Amino acid sequence: MSLQSPDALFAPDAGPDMQPYTCSYHTLRLADGRLLVLDIVRSDNNHRRCLRVFLSDSHGKLRALNVESDSAAWSPFATGPADLDRSRNVLGRNPQWVAGDVRRGDCPDLGLQHVAFELTLRVESSTLRSDTLGLALLRMTVEDHPRVHHRGWVEIDGERLTIDGPGAISVHIGEQLCNYAYIATPPSDNAAPGVLLASVCGDNFRLLGDLLGQTCATYSYGWHGLPALSITAGSFEHPIHLRPGHRLHLHPGPPVLHTLLGVPTITALATARYHHHNLLGDDDNVELGQVIIEGRGEPFYGVLAELAAHR
Repeated sequence: MSLQSPDALFAPDAGPDMQPYTCSYHTLRLADGRLLVLDIVRSDNNHRRCLRVFLSDSHGKLRALNVESDSAAWSPFATGPADLDRSRNVLGRNPQWVAGDVRRGDCPDLGLQHVAFELTLRVESSTLRSDTLGLALLRMTVEDHPRVHHRGWVEIDGERLTIDGPGAISVHIGEQLCNYAYIATPPSDNAAPGVLLASVCGDNFRLLGDLLGQTCATYSYGWHGLPALSITAGSFEHPIHLRPGHRLHLHPGPPVLHTLLGVPTITALATARYHHHNLLGDDDNVELGQVIIEGRGEPFYGVLAELAAHR
């Protein structure tokens, strides 16, 4: 896979450069303040499709949709509006567009029954981009776009929402989905502090993965009061280490416990606080407000589930 052009959001979902696995994780704040997450999953390595949707309420709770099944049960994955066949559950994506129309069916009831959407995308800021070197070393690599303008509509259980504002997108690409932790602040039109953080462990590394085991590589991007870039290696624990003396404290609401491609996964809305203890003994604290937190597989699931259990 070659380096993406500046206006491209995703590794292709068709053609010779297509990777077996690609998902795009969209975090948006709606006009009424609710938080919305769309996770669009094409997993050809195990012949699965999945749409996950999380919608917050004013009490910090999430209602969710998690529909996952064999690809043959879905309409073909679309790479443009003309190919979007809504006669069955369907997902679609290209560098400037995402769409879907999915009903719960026989999947576990997490509060939502039907989600449909069609959104155009325009990148406003990017950080990490994927390239050939990344996939040579990793089973899954990533593109992070902390600010992408989403425009179009989302319909959730009959409620039609007009979307015209910024969102954050992270795209995971490679031969398979590995275990991870993910934390994201939904962007807004205000100059508010925020963070985008991800952590992976040994199962993502082609070389020395068995030796790394539960040692995790964690990176984060911050803005308006947080370090612009932090990279650490070590145990994944709470508070989350960004760099020496820098910690991220999370206070989650009720979690959604589910599975993603057969692996236990936890997702929750949380309030976050950044804390820095400097060499002079002074403490700096920055309130981040609401973030989405997620952990798939160990050690991430266990750490976040224990944190949520003691909220």
